[in-house]
Amino acid sequence: MSYRQLVPTYDRFGGIFRYVIPWKKSLVKHAEQEQDDVIGNTKPEDSFEPSAGIEKRDDRKNNVSHFILKYDVQYGGEYEGKENEFTNFDMTYTSNYVRLCMADKKISDEAYMKMLWSLRLIFIGGWRNDPHLFEHVVCEDVEKQKLKWEVFEAGEWVKHDWGFEKWEFVSKGKENTMNMKPGILYYPADENFPLLDFVFVKMEQGKKRVFGIQVTFAKTHAKDLTVHHQAYKRLGMKLNQDELRVYVIPNPLHAKLYSKRKSEQFVRRGSMGGVQYSTVKMVFSNPIRSRGI
Repeated sequence: MSYRQLVPTYDRFGGIFRYVIPWKKSLVKHAEQEQDDVIGNTKPEDSFEPSAGIEKRDDRKNNVSHFILKYDVQYGGEYEGKENEFTNFDMTYTSNYVRLCMADKKISDEAYMKMLWSLRLIFIGGWRNDPHLFEHVVCEDVEKQKLKWEVFEAGEWVKHDWGFEKWEFVSKGKENTMNMKPGILYYPADENFPLLDFVFVKMEQGKKRVFGIQVTFAKTHAKDLTVHHQAYKRLGMKLNQDELRVYVIPNPLHAKLYSKRKSEQFVRRGSMGGVQYSTVKMVFSNPIRSRGI
């Protein structure tokens, strides 16, 4: 099979090898139907529960189908050569297809609060990171508006209103900001979109201004110049002419750390052609502390 033939099945099934490179085509059709049935019967909040897993033999797990979740095993980097290399893992969606299907589902207020609880648990170190949960919460809050937001400006945290009316996917290859409308939070369908997790535009003084959002669990989130070039190209912008403002939404426990690093890591107008970073934090009704929820 050629690379082009593999792309559709990989995008759909991720690392489930027997479906990506099947020995019989009929297996793929059957798997597609089975996967769609599972997706249709799985609630997004269930896949984000701390007890979610794919081990049917383990009664302690809230078992979710292997069509939905997979193990994302940590290796190399800080783990390389250490005793725990290959033993640490996150649970994440099996593929980009699953990510899009699950994010597109409508959920109840009760389910959303359940997802927020899972996210809080991750923030305090009570469970493994799940970037899809973080992104899903941001999307859902456009409609639910259960969270409050603050942005760090002029040395202090001030109330921040996104002003979104709705969110929607933007297809791969169609992320040019010329086609984007104010009031909409755009969620790239391409999971590997460079630099940004979300994009939106605003009209300011008669001119369209472009904004991006990054969500991150990490204590630092620096990107090199190459990634900025890639993002500008995909957005149809010119690096040396167009300004891009990026809002970073970190773990609330790291927000203060991010806000202090603007001089070194976040504002690099000279070398990045107008990319300006700001820190935004989630404000929960019950403050998050490093111990307890």
